[in-house]
Amino acid sequence: MPTAKPIRAETLAAMVRSDPTPTSLRIIDVRDDDFEGGHIHTATNVPSSELTGLLGDLVDELKGVEKVVFHCALSQVRGPKAARLYLEAKDLLSEGKKEHDLQGHATDTTESKEEGKEQEVYVLVGGFYEWQKRYGQEKDLTEEWEPEMWKNYQG
Repeated sequence: MPTAKPIRAETLAAMVRSDPTPTSLRIIDVRDDDFEGGHIHTATNVPSSELTGLLGDLVDELKGVEKVVFHCALSQVRGPKAARLYLEAKDLLSEGKKEHDLQGHATDTTESKEEGKEQEVYVLVGGFYEWQKRYGQEKDLTEEWEPEMWKNYQG
């Protein structure tokens, strides 16, 4: 089974800047109540407390997206776990779409990979905490940033 790869803030920032309304990149922020205080431009908040019930919908919604980045505040627990659960659900749903032909042989009826590309799944190194330290003031990269909320953040 594929695993999520780490991605550094600098790399993600370049990706966001290269396409301010990305269709090939989705950022999934799994912070819960700590989502307040700012978020990465274009990020979708899917609270970790609700993720399990939303995995099937998320897999469908992200079908065809080339790169998916998960993160939480520090990307030590919730972000990596969300990426793992997403990959597992994606794998299970893909397996569930296999059908059997008349002779009982499994036939894969899943959609072919978009132009032969496998979806890449990442976890943001350092999470939003590290992101906001570097890019909090940059309005093209960070939305609704409240520096006071992060001033004494301990994680």
